Amino acid sequence: MSKMRTFAVTMIFSIFSLMATPALAMAESGGGESLSIEAALELAAKSNPGYRQASLQVEKTELIRDKAAEAVNWIPEQGWVDSASQQVINNYQQAIIGYDAARKALQAQKNTLTKDVISAYTACLREHNNLAYACINLENTRRQLQISGIARTVGLVGDYEFDQADTGLKQIQEGVKAQEAVYESAVASLRALLGKEDGWTPNLSSRPVLEVYPREALATELGRAASESILLLETKANYEIEESKQRWLLPNQISGMKGIDLELSGIAYEQARRDSKATVESLYLAIDALEAQVEAAQKSYKMASKDLEVVQLKYELGMAAEYELQPSGSSLASARVACEKARIDLENLQSQLAESKAKFAALTGKEAYNAADWTGAEANAAATEKQGDGSSASLN
Repeated sequence: MSKMRTFAVTMIFSIFSLMATPALAMAESGGGESLSIEAALELAAKSNPGYRQASLQVEKTELIRDKAAEAVNWIPEQGWVDSASQQVINNYQQAIIGYDAARKALQAQKNTLTKDVISAYTACLREHNNLAYACINLENTRRQLQISGIARTVGLVGDYEFDQADTGLKQIQEGVKAQEAVYESAVASLRALLGKEDGWTPNLSSRPVLEVYPREALATELGRAASESILLLETKANYEIEESKQRWLLPNQISGMKGIDLELSGIAYEQARRDSKATVESLYLAIDALEAQVEAAQKSYKMASKDLEVVQLKYELGMAAEYELQPSGSSLASARVACEKARIDLENLQSQLAESKAKFAALTGKEAYNAADWTGAEANAAATEKQGDGSSASLN
């Protein structure tokens, strides 16, 4: 390379070292109302119509049960029970079943709402991460194109190579726009669950830190799901009501109707059990796969962090450039982007694991939320650094 070209290359990289600015604002979590996972769950419980409806249904069935109990107390003690008294007893038994069913429905609604909030929250986290990385990649590509433009003026880059880079930049810009729409859709889902107004945007301050999700053997978990799954509560309650009616003396009851109603509710209950079993088994195996992916992502992030440390040291010693005419992993900018991508991949997988755990817990009668699975954004940054066993991949 001639002295003139060497001087030109040196000037290009010197200019862009001075031009380098902090990472795009979109790559940060700032903006909007700060919202932890705990705050999101509290907001949903207060504003969700389904949860409020289930709570009121418990109050209503409790009043019905108590009123029915008072009527039973008025039945005279005698050796036989007439049809009117039998109807009072039937009403009381049905009121007890209705109250128990309403309580179970409230618990199911709570578990379902918790699961849905965690799913919406983690989806926002992932899509924000994806948008952040897209913006970081866009900024890196834009700077790379600017370098190519200057290099083309001194003959270091041809028109064809520059046009290729320009086309690549436009494609990335379109990708950012598409990801913005995906992120806005995820925010809209969370906004609806929390009862927030249009235009509300959260600053998500919690991060999942799950690495594994300890569970019982599959057969044991399937057994729990058979009796505790939120998918079964309604059909199970209906079946129990129809089963109890077999002992009742109901006025104007068509002959054989009770048996048909019992069989119909039994069929619906059996179908729900099969569906629940298939869902739980599939999710159990998916969680196994996610745990393996999280472990692999931790190793990748650790390797990317070490690579960044090496390139950073070379850069400080003048042995590596911040940017190169042709993008490669040997430049400081490329190493930073690669490390940030590895960090985001790890965090996204952990959020998927947290979401899957919430779904699995709701299907097996467990608490869908565990505070130990989450931490604040600042604490999570430190935790992620520890997982990578190296410095965080900041583009600042």
